[in-house]
Amino acid sequence: MTPGWRRARATLSAIAIVWTLATGVGWAWPTGSALWLIMAVPAFFYLMAAIALFTEDDKPTGLSASITPYVVMVIGWFGGYFLLAQFTPEPRLVTDIWMVINGLWPLVVLVLGVTRWIFGKAGMSAQRRAVRREIRERELSSILHEQRTARAVSQPSLPGRSTGYEPAHLALVEVPEHRWSYGEPTGRTDAFARALTKAGLHHRFAIFWSYGKEGGLVDCVVVTGRRVIPIDVEDRVQGDVTWLMADGEIRMVDGATGGYVGGPQPASVDLSEASRRIRELLTGVGITRTVDPMVVFLPTEQGIGSFEDVRWPGAVPALGIDDALRRLAGDPDFEGSSESGRIIDLLCESTGQPLAHYDAVAADVGQPKVLASCSACGVPYEQGMTYCLSCGQVRS
Repeated sequence: MTPGWRRARATLSAIAIVWTLATGVGWAWPTGSALWLIMAVPAFFYLMAAIALFTEDDKPTGLSASITPYVVMVIGWFGGYFLLAQFTPEPRLVTDIWMVINGLWPLVVLVLGVTRWIFGKAGMSAQRRAVRREIRERELSSILHEQRTARAVSQPSLPGRSTGYEPAHLALVEVPEHRWSYGEPTGRTDAFARALTKAGLHHRFAIFWSYGKEGGLVDCVVVTGRRVIPIDVEDRVQGDVTWLMADGEIRMVDGATGGYVGGPQPASVDLSEASRRIRELLTGVGITRTVDPMVVFLPTEQGIGSFEDVRWPGAVPALGIDDALRRLAGDPDFEGSSESGRIIDLLCESTGQPLAHYDAVAADVGQPKVLASCSACGVPYEQGMTYCLSCGQVRS
C-alpha cells in the first residue's frame, strides 16, 4: 500500500479509537461508589477490541475477518449504554454529553470502518496497478528492444534538424582573446568555443580548456556567476535520430526505420570523477558554488538528433548544442571577486600546473599577461586584474 493510503487509514483508525475511548470513559464515570470499577471492565475490553480492529495494517480490514472484535464491541456498547442509562452520575450535563457520544458510536464506527476498508482496498488496488504498470513497461521495453534490433541500421537514414551551429556555420567564426580563458581549445573544443562565441557567451564566463590530469581529463570547465560546469564535448554521428536510454545503455534510434543505429554508445566516467574532485576542492575551502556537469553534443553537417533524458555515468545530463547554450545563457556572468579568484586558483592548482601555464596570449603579440605580483602573497597578477587571484588582496 502506498504511503498516502496508509496515512488515510491511520487517520480513520485514530478517530475510531479516540471515539471508542470517549464512550468507554463515559461508562466508567465515577459515581461516588465502586460502580465505576464495574463499568471500567467492559470499557477496557471494548477499547482493546477497537484497537485490535482499527490497527490492523498492510491489508484491508474485512468485516468477516474482524467479526470477533465487532461482536465484543457491540456487546460492550449495549452493556455500557445500559449501565450509563441506569446509573446517572453527576453532573447531569456531563452525563448527557456522554450519552450523545455513546449513542452516536455505532454510526461513527460503521462509517469509519467501512471507509477505512474502502481505503484499504483502494490502496491495495493502486499498489497492484503500479506493479502491473511496471510489468507492462518491462514487457514493452523488451518488445521495443527486439523490434529496434531487428531494424538496426549502421547510419542514420535521414539528416537531422539544423541548429545553426553546424561546421559550415562555424567555419568563419573567430574566437577572440579573452582574459578569463585558460588553455587553448582544439578539435571538437574549438568547435564548442566557436559556438559559444556565435551565441555571445564566450566572453561572459571563465573557461578552462582541457582541464584535469591524465586519466581524468575533461574537455573544458565553464565558470559562470552561479555554477562551475565541467563539460565533455561529443562529436558523434548525428542525423534524424533519437538518443535515449535503453536497459541502462545509451542508444540511437533511427527516425525513419525505428531501428537502432549501431551499437550501445560508450560513455566515460571521467566527467563524473572530475566533477566530484572539483566539488571536493571547493567545499574544502568553504566555497558552496554548485558543480553542475553536462555532456554537449555537437551537430555534424547532417544536423543533430533529439535527446530523451540521456545520462552519462553519475546521472550527468547529455544535451544537444542548442539546448546546452540556452542553459548557459541563463546563468549570470562571471565577475571578478575574492571567491572567483579562489575558484580559478584552485582549478589551476588542481592540475599540478602553475597559473602561468594557462595564460593565453595577450592582444599585443608577444606581451605576457602577467605584469606584477601581489604584495601580500607574491602570486602574479593577470593583465587588467584589480585583485589577487590567490588571496583576494586588492591591487594597490
